Amino acid sequence: MFVTTRTPVIGTSAVRLTDITRRFPGIVANDRVNFEVKAGEIHALLGENGAGKSTLLNILAGFYRPDEGEIFLRDEKTVLRGPADAIKKGVGVVYQHFKLVPNQTVAENVALGMRQPRFFLNLKKIEQDLDELGRNYNLAVRAGAKIGSLSVGEQQRAEILRALYLGATILALDEPTANLTPKETEGLFTAVRRLASQGFAIIFVSHKLEEVVSLASRATILRGGKAVATLELKGQPGEKEQIARLMIGREADIQSELELGMIELLPEKAVKEAASVTPTEPTLVVRDLNVKGEMLNSSVKKVSFEVYPGEMAGLVGVAGNGQRELAEALAGLRKVESGSVLLNGVNLANKPVRQVHKMGLAFLPEDRLGTGSAAGLNLEDNFLLRDYWRPEYSAGPFLRRRPARQGLGEAIGQYSITVGDVYAPARLLSGGNLQKLLLARELRSQPKLLIVANPTRGLDINASAYVHNKLRQVREQGAAVLLILEDLDEAFLLCDQLLVMYEGRLMGQLPPSRTPANLENIGLLMAGSSLAPIHRGMQP
Repeated sequence: MFVTTRTPVIGTSAVRLTDITRRFPGIVANDRVNFEVKAGEIHALLGENGAGKSTLLNILAGFYRPDEGEIFLRDEKTVLRGPADAIKKGVGVVYQHFKLVPNQTVAENVALGMRQPRFFLNLKKIEQDLDELGRNYNLAVRAGAKIGSLSVGEQQRAEILRALYLGATILALDEPTANLTPKETEGLFTAVRRLASQGFAIIFVSHKLEEVVSLASRATILRGGKAVATLELKGQPGEKEQIARLMIGREADIQSELELGMIELLPEKAVKEAASVTPTEPTLVVRDLNVKGEMLNSSVKKVSFEVYPGEMAGLVGVAGNGQRELAEALAGLRKVESGSVLLNGVNLANKPVRQVHKMGLAFLPEDRLGTGSAAGLNLEDNFLLRDYWRPEYSAGPFLRRRPARQGLGEAIGQYSITVGDVYAPARLLSGGNLQKLLLARELRSQPKLLIVANPTRGLDINASAYVHNKLRQVREQGAAVLLILEDLDEAFLLCDQLLVMYEGRLMGQLPPSRTPANLENIGLLMAGSSLAPIHRGMQP
């Protein structure tokens, strides 16, 4: 049978962090933080990017040791000497970026964390136990399937099942709905509520305040590394606004123009109407594009569409329907099997990435840490990754560090990037600050076409507002913008047209309006129906 740890009595203290302090070069990530979660409670941990949430989770997971403070698990003072120690003591952390081995099965990934047996594993028994856990907690997943073949939602369930199998009774979920469809989110919430009802302590980290107030019973807000408040949540009007003000630390105009389940704050509202551009020729013309995926089958099938100057188009659909492969093919990162990609009349299909950049295309991938940046390199080197070869930064085989440092300094100021040390590795930046750095790097050349995948995934309120405004500014300056989006509400807020993708095909092109008929059509197209009308630039 799978590992079990005695579940605490509901209402008793499951985890208590007292005066936790953790310092990094140039910054105090956690400053005397006090935080307690009880058995049977869903407790939200909130704050802007860089507020200290990730550091606190890493301390609880055993990755970091606090410089000061104490950890109590089930009222017992505990020193966590590493991740294995945390797992042994019943702590499981499921990160936004999953820590699974793609070419191994769910059961094999679970076995990697087992302390016993050391030599002989009964994988069939592990698969049976995982199936039982999945049925019990609404977390069904194919235990014998390889991780790389699973959807994002299934991979998340595998991570949670792994934690439960290894005995976790304290479960921390880091931005758990960032990659999920609405249906998968509903299923996850059912599982979380069921776990809490059986005495598990749940820590829920999210930027989506609508989800927080509907799911959690309490919320602790971090700001600048400090725990500034712990609130009882009763689903009353004004709770989201109260949380938002505590996160930001000042009064701000709170508006619900962004219905992402969170609130967007625009303290310096820079939103303008889109520039009045009369399109004559499209900036981007994609015709009959075919692109193969990881499994050598076609992930993009005869896709055709156009994006005009001063237009922001949104490519929407459930994750895993070819959006990533399409974006990478447009950016020169993936081979085009057939078809054309015309940027201002020049075919960029299968051209080297540097040539694609020179022609005026900029690309921000959804994995900003793994693909968009080199996590182990410092900020200056990451800033140079796109343009290191340009004469202003390069002298033969040598880099010209002074202009690079000057350019980075200007970007930090212009894009309001908060950094402790420019020579620290990029992985230490918060998600919002890293996204701003990537925007600064890609927009420095004033591209004619900007492609961004899930631009605000995992970002806080202010960082999301900043990125949205920057995208609008790019559009207003006459560039074409293509956004790869899985959140319809963000698409409605930003886009001038929506392109709906399903199983590698563009099913239709629709306006971003919230009318019941349009919403129904979008839903049908995302599910694979071709009942909705086909509009400009689309083939039946």
